[in-house]
Amino acid sequence: MAYDEDHDSFRAFTKRRILDDMLGKVSKQLGGEWKVLIVDPVTVRVVSSSCGMSDLTAQGVSLVENITLGRQPQPHLDAVYFISPSP
Repeated sequence: MAYDEDHDSFRAFTKRRILDDMLGKVSKQLGGEWKVLIVDPVTVRVVSSSCGMSDLTAQGVSLVENITLGRQPQPHLDAVYFISPSP
């Protein structure tokens, strides 16, 4: 079915963009250190529908935090913010 193929190709494209184009470039700049991925309610759905935690861990993400919830400070970790623009 064309819909399933389109859906899978969109998911694969999104996964590649997150893992390679966003997190991969950050990992190269930071030297492979562990980092926290900060998301919002919109982007957490994008990440969770396209990437597994093992995919994120392979890119050096040790923790995924929601920006709208209370978080413990992690001063020893760098952070990558993946948030949607607000109106």
